[in-house]
Amino acid sequence: MIKFSVSEAMKIGFIGGGRLAFALANGFISAGLAKPEEITASVHPADTASAEAFKGLGATATFENKPVVERSEVVIVSVKPEVVGPALRDVRDLPASKGKLFISVAMGVSTATIEKNLPAEARVIRVMPNTPALVKEGAAALSRGAKATPEDAKLAAQLFRAVGSCDEVPEYQMDAVTALSGSGPAYVSIKSFKSIKLKSKKAAETSKLLYSTKNIDVKFTVEDAKLVAPLFSTLWSCDDTPHASELKNDVMH
Repeated sequence: MIKFSVSEAMKIGFIGGGRLAFALANGFISAGLAKPEEITASVHPADTASAEAFKGLGATATFENKPVVERSEVVIVSVKPEVVGPALRDVRDLPASKGKLFISVAMGVSTATIEKNLPAEARVIRVMPNTPALVKEGAAALSRGAKATPEDAKLAAQLFRAVGSCDEVPEYQMDAVTALSGSGPAYVSIKSFKSIKLKSKKAAETSKLLYSTKNIDVKFTVEDAKLVAPLFSTLWSCDDTPHASELKNDVMH
């Protein structure tokens, strides 16, 4: 097991290099928790925009998952829930996967499920972030897997506090966290946009959106969060208002 302090820059990898992964990487770099050249992200071959975004940070982008694990001390699994199993099985037999810390941000995927797709020695932390993490105002919760240590939890919390707040909870409470903190901002956005008749083409002119999640007022500046524009477009391009959880998935992956 590699030991390192949260005060040291870490080699961090992302299996899945979408919007949330990019926001996390940017936050880690800003907080001094990682150097750009020591961040590696895997992206889908068709997702050239995400690959270029990571390269723009000075990080490495790849179309394969194995280099992510081989180059990193901590691996963040940032893919959609249905992709978690195949992605982890792709790296399960790597010697580098043994004893490594894997942090999953996949909604609704338990630590037990993640552990089944990794070597027995792997340590797993499950984190539920939310969309304000895109502008470093997130409210996240984490739970430890069977092999994860208190030091692992401390490290994970330190990482996610680079993009907001992060607290440890028992895993049985994670579904409630997902409903409140994970999808809460999207519920508020639907109500807010509908009530003020905000059209998507006017979104960039709006100065601030106010969210209240976990008793925290989150200032979500649209001009500084252009990645959230798909949420606005989705709201106003269809007759039926989408479910909040769908909006969260669209924005964060």
